[in-house]
Amino acid sequence: MFVDNRSAFRPRLNVTQLDGEKSGAAMTLRVAFSLTRHGLVPAEVLSAPEGRLGTATCCFGTSWSLSGRVRAARGTATSQEVVVRFGERTPVVVRISGPRSWVRSGSDVVATRPEPWSSVALSAELAFGGTKQLPPGLHNGLPHPGLTVSEPRNPIGVGFQIEEADAVGAPLPQIEFGDDCMKAPLDRPEPAVLQLAECHALLRLPPPRQDAKEPDAESLYRAAHPAHHRTTGSRVAAGARVSIVGAGPEEMAFELPRSPIAVAMRQARMWKPIGEHIRHVAIDLDQQRVEVIFGHAALYSTVNPVTDVRVTEGGRACP
Repeated sequence: MFVDNRSAFRPRLNVTQLDGEKSGAAMTLRVAFSLTRHGLVPAEVLSAPEGRLGTATCCFGTSWSLSGRVRAARGTATSQEVVVRFGERTPVVVRISGPRSWVRSGSDVVATRPEPWSSVALSAELAFGGTKQLPPGLHNGLPHPGLTVSEPRNPIGVGFQIEEADAVGAPLPQIEFGDDCMKAPLDRPEPAVLQLAECHALLRLPPPRQDAKEPDAESLYRAAHPAHHRTTGSRVAAGARVSIVGAGPEEMAFELPRSPIAVAMRQARMWKPIGEHIRHVAIDLDQQRVEVIFGHAALYSTVNPVTDVRVTEGGRACP
């Protein structure tokens, strides 16, 4: 397949034979934008995206991730909520708290009041999770030689406990979803990790429904995205508004951009324009930077294969 790239961008072409009669072709690219008072401004042409979203010829839905530091709106705070609105989806609310620990109060183990903070990094290490070392001995009445036990959704987090007595003096997570906060030492809230690493594969999928006999289509497409299942959903088109309130003194808002390229594929003598799809949006609070992965994908019959792909900057790619 010949690629005629007439743009300054460096998209990646991926072709996959899906079955004996159909193939899929996708042109993906990654572009960085700077956030200004006037909206997003193209800042950098990046290398072609890696990972699932950069190589998949078929991709469903749009996801987003958030990194950087949350700053107290009034200089210091003990608790603050960050609200992310992404198009018409249900907002995602994240609660940022100051350092806390478990203490004994009579016969109960309770959390201390949060300490003041000025900024908190959106790190997986501050979300619920963690790893515990069990020494050799009895556990639940049974002997064991000692082992390492991790919270599988976020093994590098904080707050994970096996025994309530061991929680005294231990810290609580500082980053939690607003509707799923830790209230007792043995609680297992959903880790509020907004930028996933390889160890967070389980956070791509929502908790399985009790009545589900097999994975549904929604779960399958969520698994392809490098983002928490709460930040992944159906496609969000260019022009949709994104706003982040509570990450600093001022609201951070912008409209999703259009792909800077136009793509067309030729079958026999016929050129066909290929529509765009925003696959992932990565937002960096510190750099005021937004990286977008765009995809231009199409299915075609192997009986009438695509022979040429043309890439131009904006406008129309068809001759």
